[in-house]
Amino acid sequence: MTHTPEDKATGEPLEFFSLGRRIRQGLAACARAGAARSEGDIFYLWLQMGAGTESEALGDDEWLNIIDEAASLGVNWLVVTLGPPASRAAVPAICRWARNTHDMTVCVHAAEGELRPEEREMLLELRGEACILLVEPEAAGEYADLEARGVSVAKSAPPIPEEGAACDFPARMVYVDPSGRLYTCGLVAGEEEFYLGSVMDGSLDAIMHNPRLPHCVTPSEPVPGRNCSGCPPLVARHLCQK
Repeated sequence: MTHTPEDKATGEPLEFFSLGRRIRQGLAACARAGAARSEGDIFYLWLQMGAGTESEALGDDEWLNIIDEAASLGVNWLVVTLGPPASRAAVPAICRWARNTHDMTVCVHAAEGELRPEEREMLLELRGEACILLVEPEAAGEYADLEARGVSVAKSAPPIPEEGAACDFPARMVYVDPSGRLYTCGLVAGEEEFYLGSVMDGSLDAIMHNPRLPHCVTPSEPVPGRNCSGCPPLVARHLCQK
């Protein structure tokens, strides 16, 4: 497949990981699969695993339904940001489902704590350029054993929005918190102003295509910082520029 700088159908620039000449060899296959999907305009899914209350926590089937619905919108890039170990029982199933059923590029963002044995097993099972372990720069050496066994390990992309400029990455991204609440992005998770709704109350399609909801973020206090670590579009651009 020949990649061009613009989508001939829309005249818009293709997403970073669709530029085959700039992407690593392994990711090119995923990019081709994504380009072949129906003309979806949502490319990224960002799931935050965390310590919600037991009554609020999503079940495995609910997480997998989110993957299915996101895939129907054209999502082909998933980042799962890990929280405390007790909150992560569904992570292996989520990653296997996204990779094996929907051919997504899967990134596991180890932002907190060590990997559980089940997560290590899943990473080894899915190892390759389309399953990536994202780690904070200061922790890169902690996963050398997995890298030696074929797991792709990359540093989380640094935040790079221009100072004072609005970030429009959320227009092509779905962010879901541990209880199924959707926000414009991880940077503003928990802020009422950027609350988009709940996966329990409506479809991702309706939410992402509602022009009355905020689909961009203008930097304010707190300024973009560590919360941008793991941001799917930034990760994609970071890997494509390597």
